[in-house]
Amino acid sequence: MDFEKFAPARDYFYLAAILLGAGTGCILNRFRKNSTRRFRNWVVTVGLIFFSGTLAALSAAIVYSNGHILLDTTLYPYLGILAAVLILALRFPRAAGFPVIIISGVFIIWISYGYLRFPVINDSGRLRITREANGFVHVIPVVSSGETKTAEKPLPVFSFQASGDSQVMEFRAFCFSFSRVLPVIGGVRRGCIAEIRCGEELNYTDARFSNKLFPGLYLGADVVLASKRFFTFREIPAALELRKLRPGEGLTAFLNETDLIFR
Repeated sequence: MDFEKFAPARDYFYLAAILLGAGTGCILNRFRKNSTRRFRNWVVTVGLIFFSGTLAALSAAIVYSNGHILLDTTLYPYLGILAAVLILALRFPRAAGFPVIIISGVFIIWISYGYLRFPVINDSGRLRITREANGFVHVIPVVSSGETKTAEKPLPVFSFQASGDSQVMEFRAFCFSFSRVLPVIGGVRRGCIAEIRCGEELNYTDARFSNKLFPGLYLGADVVLASKRFFTFREIPAALELRKLRPGEGLTAFLNETDLIFR
C-alpha cells in the first residue's frame, strides 16, 4: 500500500513496535527471582515510560498516513520481529541485549557509509554540459534548491578539449534501492554518476564507486538479496554525441531509475 509520506509513517510505526517490545521486556523483569522491591518498581516505571513512547510514535504514524499505515499488512511480520527482539534484549540484557547493541551499531554505520551518502534520485538535474566554439566542453554540477550547503558534492566543475577522435562522452551511473519494508533506507532510490569518459580519456570518477568495498557492498548484495526482493541494483550506461551540442548551448543530464537523459 503506497500513500503520501509512507516513509516517515513506516519509521514511526517501527519505532512504536521497538518501544512496545522494550516496555514489555522491562515489565517482565519484574518477575525475576530474587529481585528487590526497589528494582521491581524501577522496571515498571521504565516500562510505562516506554509504553508512553509507543503511543506517541503510533500516533505520529497514524497522523502521517491518515490511518492507512494500519492497513499495510506487509509490515506486521517485521513489527513482530522488532518487538520480540527488544523483549529478549530487555528481559535478558547480558545474553541478548549486548548483541543487539552491536548489531544495531554495525547496521547504522553500514547504511550511513554505504547508502545514505548517495543522493536521492528525483526529477532534478545532475549536471550541465556546455560547449564553446573552440571545442572546450564544460561540465558543471547542478545543485538543487533542496540541497544544503553542507551536502556532499562529489562531482566538481571540470573542462576538457574535445578533439576529433573524442566526440562522444560516455557516462556510467548506478541506481539502487532497498525494499520499502526496511526502516530508514527502504523505498528510496539513490544513486549517482560514477564515471565520465571522452574517447580514451577518463575525465571523472566518483571516489565512492571506485572504493574496493563498493563491488562487495552492492554487487554482492544484489546477488544475495535480490531473490528476496530486499535490494535492487542497476548499472546505467549512457552516451552523448558532442556534435549534437551547439557551441554556446548546453544540456542538462537527468538521472532516473532506468536512464540518464540529456535535455
